Amino acid sequence: MASATAILSNSSCLLSGLTRRTEKRAQGFLNAAAPVVGLGQQCYRRKQLLHSFNPLSKPPTAPARHGPCVRAQSTAGVATKKAVSTKLEEKPSTLPEEQLIELAKKVLNANNGLDDPSLLADGFYFAAPIIYLQKNEFLQALGRFSVKDAFPDLEPNAFGFSVDPYEPNRVWFFTRSRATHTGVLNFGSPTPPTFTRVESPPEVSSITFNNEGKATRLTAGYVVDRRTGNTGGLGALFGILYAIGAAPPVPEFQPYEKSWQFALFSNIQGLMSRFKR
Repeated sequence: MASATAILSNSSCLLSGLTRRTEKRAQGFLNAAAPVVGLGQQCYRRKQLLHSFNPLSKPPTAPARHGPCVRAQSTAGVATKKAVSTKLEEKPSTLPEEQLIELAKKVLNANNGLDDPSLLADGFYFAAPIIYLQKNEFLQALGRFSVKDAFPDLEPNAFGFSVDPYEPNRVWFFTRSRATHTGVLNFGSPTPPTFTRVESPPEVSSITFNNEGKATRLTAGYVVDRRTGNTGGLGALFGILYAIGAAPPVPEFQPYEKSWQFALFSNIQGLMSRFKR
């Protein structure tokens, strides 16, 4: 009898230990999923999932349908912050709108300033999603790549020029570049003509000017619809290199691919959505 009691006691301890470890793993899984699935009525679903891992635990009680499953906190004695307006304050430009747009088009027609560096201020810089170049670096890179020689018919097809009402002297515009690779492109090793027709996706660019009308900043390469064109969703020179098959084998020169982390959380979200039913 004593032997049977000991066996039963040991079995109970083993089962209790297993359920605690299983419940701990389930709780870790739910903690990882919490940022994705949120709170509210999901709290009840999470408790249901925990109960499925540990049938010996007490079944959860369904919460009220009108509010989230969170611990109530007293607001007594808590100072409330003054609401801050999210409306931006408009800041007028120091140059007329028509003049700013004409200056922007002038920079574009001068091969982004390569053909006439006097259009660029001494402190000018170029900024793309992952590239930052000072004036001299920018002009040297443009001259070295010989983009205009490699693509004589390059046309940015710029449109939608407008002056930023919140940032003085900044002109925004779109481009949908088209070009044919009929010359040698010097990026790393020379790439001979492929006669590929490059169709870039829509990109948003901007040029900022100082009070003297000199360009102080050029931003480009920011794609707004990566499913358009034949550049793999890449903008500026990165997209051109991909389209003609000359992109270096590094991630920044390749089309976007979903990361394993994003795929994992997407699967977790799909799993947790089943408990909503």
